[in-house]
Amino acid sequence: ERDAESLLRDADLSMYSAKAKGRARAVVWRHGSGEAPAQRLTLEQELRTALEDEQIHVHYQPQVELGTGRVVGVSDGDTLTLLTPDRVRHKVRLDQIDAPESAQPWGADAKRRLSAAVFNKTVTVRSSGKDRYGRTLGRVQAGGADINSAMVRDGSAWAYRQYLTDRRMLTLEADARSANRGLWALPDSQQTPPWEWRATQRTGGMRADPGSGQSRSEAPRIGRAGLSCGAKRTCTQMSSCEEARFHLQRCSLPRLDNDGDGVPCESLCRAGA
Repeated sequence: ERDAESLLRDADLSMYSAKAKGRARAVVWRHGSGEAPAQRLTLEQELRTALEDEQIHVHYQPQVELGTGRVVGVSDGDTLTLLTPDRVRHKVRLDQIDAPESAQPWGADAKRRLSAAVFNKTVTVRSSGKDRYGRTLGRVQAGGADINSAMVRDGSAWAYRQYLTDRRMLTLEADARSANRGLWALPDSQQTPPWEWRATQRTGGMRADPGSGQSRSEAPRIGRAGLSCGAKRTCTQMSSCEEARFHLQRCSLPRLDNDGDGVPCESLCRAGA
């Protein structure tokens, strides 16, 4: 003998089961066959209640298939240019990682490593959106390998903690560090995280003195070949890449690095790269 409540519950479960199997299908329901659907229904109700009561929070990062294309350019250790079959070029910033900037120790090595892995090769990019510079943030696959992970694994990039969602990157970084691979073989003084290095460049080489609470200069403002901070403030006024780098790093002129990749006045510096 079954009560009305259990009969109504079985009726609901049979309806959900039938809908799940698609249209124009006949489903035979027997008492006792609804244990698994009942558990799923209970779980769904509990999750809905938990969300409504703010007992749990759901975070997700949408993944969009940018598609397959050929890599026609590598700017540095974490940025490449993808040419898709429709002949559109996409600037892709490798997600989850941060490679040393070109002017940093290991910056040129990181670029060479990425070039060896992807340049002139066909890759697939899964995008999670765009960064503030309009570049596509993506996970790059080449020859079955996850290039983002590979760059961290061989010591050519850091796990980008500020935007990190894949915690496995921290393990890869720790392994590379303990094995002294790549940048981790450099002296400690040269193992500056790229985001800290960029922050220093934006403040013109000034850093807070923890003892006084004041700022102090980390380097003189007169460089090689008589370079000095003065009236020059734009790329059109620079006569060389060396001069542009000096003004970016020593004269607090972040406008020389529009895309924030550590390379100033790309018409000068990329031409000589």
